[in-house]
Amino acid sequence: MSNPYREAGAATPRLLLTIIAAADADPDHVDRPSRQVLAELRELDLDWTRLVESTETSRGSKGVDASLGAVLISLSSAGVLSAVIEAVREWLRRHKDGSSVTLTIGGDTLALGSASDEAQEELVDVFVRRHGGD
Repeated sequence: MSNPYREAGAATPRLLLTIIAAADADPDHVDRPSRQVLAELRELDLDWTRLVESTETSRGSKGVDASLGAVLISLSSAGVLSAVIEAVREWLRRHKDGSSVTLTIGGDTLALGSASDEAQEELVDVFVRRHGGD
């Protein structure tokens, strides 16, 4: 089975960003957040982004897939990871609907959502240091 974080022959690591819906998400609008995040990430002028099917199959309380979708991002330079994380945190600050986001590189996952800004800042700093960001 192929590793979703690296394309065949690619030397550049990939970040898998997964948007997770609030438990009471409206089933008719569950794909909107992932498309909004993807649109905002594309404004960062990243080398490569792609909307992908979710790799998680957990389900919310109303039977809606809790994982709304995922975006695969090429980490082509050290600053990309920090820029993506800041864009996601800003998106979460504006969309306080109970959604959360996970960022995964290899088997290492950072969850962003309901934690305080201070707690998230600490977690982000550790994650970025582990993966060679600025």
